[in-house]
Amino acid sequence: MNVLMMKRIIWGFILLPLWSTFAVAQQDYKMAGPYEVVARDGQYAKTKGGSERDMHTAMDYAKAAFTSNVAHDGYREKALEIINAYANTLQRFEGHDAPLCLIQAYWLVRAMIQLKKYQTPEWSAMIRRAMIPVMNKFEADSPYANGNWGAIVNRCRMACAIALNDKDLYQSSIDYFLHANDNGSLPKYVSETGQCQETGRDQGHAQLGLGALAETCELAWEQGDDLWGALDNRLMKGLEYTARYNLGYDVPFETWTDCTGLYNDWTEPGEMGRGVIRDIYSKAYDHYVNHCKLKMPYTKKILDVKNKAEKKHLIKYNMEANQFVVPGVKEGIKLHQVFTYTAPEGVPLKDDYEVYIHPRGKEEWTRIDTYMAKVNAPIGNNKHRQSEISYAFFDFTGDVFVKVVCKKKKFKSARIRPDYRGTIANVINDSTLQFLLFQPENVSVEFDGDITDNLLLFTSKPTLTKEEAEIQAKKERHHFIYYAPGLYTEKEIKVPSNTTVYLAGGSYFTGTFAIEDAENVSIVGRGIARPADGYEGCHVHRSKNVLIDGMILNTCPIGGSDGVTVHDVRSISHPQWGDGLNVFASSNVLYDRVFCRNSDDCTTAYATRKGFSGSVRNIRMTNSTLWADVAHPIFIGLHGNPEVGDSIVSLHYDNLDIIYQSEPQVDYQGCMAINCGDGNYVKDVTFDNIRIEQIHQGCLLQVKVGWNKKYCTAAGQGVENVLFRHIRYYGAQPYMSVITGYDVHHKVKNVTFEGLKINGQLIYDDMPGKPKWYATADYVPMFVGSHVENLKFNK
Repeated sequence: MNVLMMKRIIWGFILLPLWSTFAVAQQDYKMAGPYEVVARDGQYAKTKGGSERDMHTAMDYAKAAFTSNVAHDGYREKALEIINAYANTLQRFEGHDAPLCLIQAYWLVRAMIQLKKYQTPEWSAMIRRAMIPVMNKFEADSPYANGNWGAIVNRCRMACAIALNDKDLYQSSIDYFLHANDNGSLPKYVSETGQCQETGRDQGHAQLGLGALAETCELAWEQGDDLWGALDNRLMKGLEYTARYNLGYDVPFETWTDCTGLYNDWTEPGEMGRGVIRDIYSKAYDHYVNHCKLKMPYTKKILDVKNKAEKKHLIKYNMEANQFVVPGVKEGIKLHQVFTYTAPEGVPLKDDYEVYIHPRGKEEWTRIDTYMAKVNAPIGNNKHRQSEISYAFFDFTGDVFVKVVCKKKKFKSARIRPDYRGTIANVINDSTLQFLLFQPENVSVEFDGDITDNLLLFTSKPTLTKEEAEIQAKKERHHFIYYAPGLYTEKEIKVPSNTTVYLAGGSYFTGTFAIEDAENVSIVGRGIARPADGYEGCHVHRSKNVLIDGMILNTCPIGGSDGVTVHDVRSISHPQWGDGLNVFASSNVLYDRVFCRNSDDCTTAYATRKGFSGSVRNIRMTNSTLWADVAHPIFIGLHGNPEVGDSIVSLHYDNLDIIYQSEPQVDYQGCMAINCGDGNYVKDVTFDNIRIEQIHQGCLLQVKVGWNKKYCTAAGQGVENVLFRHIRYYGAQPYMSVITGYDVHHKVKNVTFEGLKINGQLIYDDMPGKPKWYATADYVPMFVGSHVENLKFNK
């Protein structure tokens, strides 16, 4: 083949990857597969690279058959060989990262679209058995991922719809692009300013998501539908914003809450990958500028850089999108660091596990200490028993690898929960497990399903240093108290007003931090406060403007207080009535990124109780994980003062993982429970984006007005305005949920469900297949009493 023909092929394929270019030119590509199962992780992880090469090459050959002026019959036949091999072999994509396997699946389907007139029944069968289930499961589980996942899945969905001539599937792809409650839909991925959901993460992923959205628009455009112009050319704004930043210019940035609640902490554009351009801009520029006559000045500059890079042969070939670099733009370095804290002598440690960590980029493992905590885990036959578990903690930035070695048992399987966090357990052998964390998480590491001997691992971003905390205290005119690493045995440590207490990592307290009748108090750092009796590592009584940040404790009640923030606190308790984070007669309390494993309610909202009098208002818990060995993860409304008539108003629980409930008493079940008694009136409660895993004993929810004569002296007044939005449950069918009033004068009013999913099934009043005489609540299942007004299930 002469040089001119080779150049035509190379440029006609829009800079195909080198290995693929030569394969196409020579028509001698040898398949790595086909594979029956394709995965990026787990047992079939070795299929990733080979399947990517095969499927991308199929697309290249199919494209070559129409764009080359030489030997196109040979290209077509080679493409058909690969397509038919997979159509007759591929059974499924699997693993946690199965949605990302739809990257290469999309390439294969694009080849099928290109060669549609040669299709066989096996092509459609492969799409429906291997690809559609991955899309359906992803949508049923969503939202849980950064937006590039959803954009990639939906791009493949639209391609499959076109290949299958499936109008319903095609319309669902358009609906997803425009409206899905997932970070991968256009309005969730690109803001009105052009900032992307992953802009704060890094530039590679932001451009990956934008590229998938752009290709979805191009697919729709080829079908005669305009998604390019959706939301006032929103995608164009995203591309311009991203091009501008990657050219080295400043861009406006706003921290936002994404629809999963998992990726909210970015405060500036991510510098990692800045100036490294993915070749995603050409088609968008052609549409918006050449076709629509709009202006994209920063995108034009990107394409000018691309042209210069091509002339200098500076394009880096990549299957998903070729890359080039903007000269003079400095890529930020993402620091991968770990911060560990040595346990002092004399504290309760446990040696069932050895835990090692190392940041990405380093090979040396660092062992960290594992502590002992007691829990009250279920043992069957409606019984619980106190047992010992292990926990460990550290801080990190960037990515960190974790290795756990079981010293006292062998195992066959491992699981890292919450499941929705997507942490993959890589079993190395029958005693060793490894996994990767790319952001701080609070997780439970479990072997062969054992929750009575598990490892809790708590990780955070680095806290303030002692010096930084002291400077901050001076600015706030606070007295500064420092506790160095060591064991402290005082029974009670009173914290006065206008004080900042700094607990160094490696400080351990066997008494209680008592914040009483105080204001302007902060306890920060990485201290552990766990009295041996299992109660009150800290409490806040009749106080204002309090911050508790970074402690590991057993319980922490708040009573008669106003303006309390509890952040990065982990609560583990074992005794009877071992409620984790109680609220009594308090207002304006925020729990952010807490973890609770408790032997009673994880968190409560009560009015008059325990010597504290009054109502409750404005309580929020967010970004947290709850595990109730006994009783409720969330419990509201039981206690109050019927002589006065307290109110419990404006409660918000969002972005929570509830990973356990085990309560045999039917009247005390409900992962989300409102049991309105003692003359309370409960109003304006929202449960939003809550993911519930397998319930051992219990149900999803109870909303009741009642008179529990064990603990109350009167019935509750009523419950009004409760919203359950985007609640998802996965597991065996739970026990019966309950919504019921007490009598005609004590009702439950205005309870709304939006986007409720049970094992992936969306439950709403007009759901397809539901007989008209069935109650929607039957699909939960849920009993609805006679004193309930205006109950709605919306899509």
